[in-house]
Amino acid sequence: MINIFYTGNILSIPELSSDHKPVKITSPASTKFSLPSPQTYKNWNIFKNGENYDTTTANSPDDVDAKIHNITEQLQLAHKLDSNPVNQSGKPFVPLYAIVLGLYAVLFSYMGSGPVWPTYSTNSVCKESWWWNLFFINNFQNIWEQCYVPAWYLAADMQLLLISPLFLISLFKTWIYVDIIYIKPVSNLSAYLIGLGLGHYLWKREICKKGRNNMIILCCGWIGFTISMWICFNVLYFSKETLLKRVVFNGFSDFFFSCGIAWIIYVCATKQGGV
Repeated sequence: MINIFYTGNILSIPELSSDHKPVKITSPASTKFSLPSPQTYKNWNIFKNGENYDTTTANSPDDVDAKIHNITEQLQLAHKLDSNPVNQSGKPFVPLYAIVLGLYAVLFSYMGSGPVWPTYSTNSVCKESWWWNLFFINNFQNIWEQCYVPAWYLAADMQLLLISPLFLISLFKTWIYVDIIYIKPVSNLSAYLIGLGLGHYLWKREICKKGRNNMIILCCGWIGFTISMWICFNVLYFSKETLLKRVVFNGFSDFFFSCGIAWIIYVCATKQGGV
């Protein structure tokens, strides 16, 4: 708020409230403001009118709270809008993309020289396949048939954007599971207890100044880690799914995953990650 030069008076009114200290703000009509430059969104003019923050009409602590809350929200909103430049991201990029393709197809050969630098006047590949890029399907061509190879990412990004609603629809069912089961404390108790136990053990280990574990214990730990991760990522997803398998997986997958992560934390905390 360094752009506002306030010339009014601020008086404390502690008798209006017992739990905090409201203030009385008086402002002359000639209050001066230095408005920000017009290149950004802003609405500082609302503060020129003293009605927005006049607390002289307050008759109770609730009135004072409401006035202060109102001016605080307006100041925060004005500061937020003034801190963000005008958003220009809504403009389509396809015309710019077409210009880049045209420049690459026609002028790229004139931008350098060398034994392997192209000498064509117009890229022959672009003559045949430029429209693949504009329809964002050029990543289905092999690299020798693409007009501008680095643009494969734009095509992939556009295709994923177009099919993203299919995944968003499936999330509605996922959120039902999350709301009923996943976010409840009982479902996360095993991971919490494993982390709690690991932290206690590492604390005792540091106090007792224990050394490195022997190779047998480390090898068994890594084998257990591998088995835990295999259970979490392979048992249900890469085999025939049954009701019993789903029940067992949902009941124990968090436990095995937490054990695997706990082992990684343990070997890193004890500087034994390299075995």
